[in-house]
Amino acid sequence: MIAESADANYLKLGIRPENLRIKAGCEVRVELSVTEEEIVEFLSEVGEVWIRSFSNGAGINRLVVFPDEGSDWRHTGVITETAGLLFEPSQWRNVWAVQRNDTSGSKSFFLDVAGREGLVQQFELTPRSKFEAFQNLVTQYQTDGNLRASGESTSGGGFLEFIEERWRKTLSPGNGARRVDRTAVPDFILQLVRANAAFRITILNSAVKQTANVRISKCRVLGSEIMLEDADFLFEWDNACVDEAWMVQCGCNCGDEILELYDPHKRLVASMALQGLPPSISHLLPALN
Repeated sequence: MIAESADANYLKLGIRPENLRIKAGCEVRVELSVTEEEIVEFLSEVGEVWIRSFSNGAGINRLVVFPDEGSDWRHTGVITETAGLLFEPSQWRNVWAVQRNDTSGSKSFFLDVAGREGLVQQFELTPRSKFEAFQNLVTQYQTDGNLRASGESTSGGGFLEFIEERWRKTLSPGNGARRVDRTAVPDFILQLVRANAAFRITILNSAVKQTANVRISKCRVLGSEIMLEDADFLFEWDNACVDEAWMVQCGCNCGDEILELYDPHKRLVASMALQGLPPSISHLLPALN
């Protein structure tokens, strides 16, 4: 949330009135026509943001500080390296700049990306974000609200199509994968957190993939909801959305095993790469095949 100051920030500054979408006085939206490169340029200038990615039943929320040493890093490969983000812009349907006001008058600012599933990616400014970078993006790339959703004319399903094809080809005992008891996953993850295990967590949707390398300080289980937390990180998923769980041997020489969770439509809910599982923990995830 952006703190109030004498130079209060407002999304409406510099926006043509016909482009504003105002919702009950508590939210202001402006649709943008932006490319992947323009989003990368914005991130190179804004400094610090919360980055949220969503899949069917899961979400990652991370605080990321982008480097500001100059323009030599401003390309998509560094976004992948710095923030673990990989975009599929052909699957973006709408991009919105958003200002939300709470009852106390405080304002929050977001960049929302919608795919065919709905909201798939969100960037939230912090008090340390450079608001002028956000304002410049909105002013420069605002549309009249009649922008045709780009994803509607795009064939294929982006990352989801790739994952569904991979599921059909590789998730079988003969290919080094074993199906495991999905109901045992929460306790298995809890024991890994207690053992201070390192995680490489990935979620994806049709338009974006996000990967985070983390050690988790806290695991909370609330019914079917599981939340893994650290100071600047939150990963949560609903195990009720998981229809199948698989342990997959990584194809390289790293020795990682990857726990992959799938929904009833064979779409990836989340992937967790794990290194050097001790037998005392690995036995907590019994195989079903």
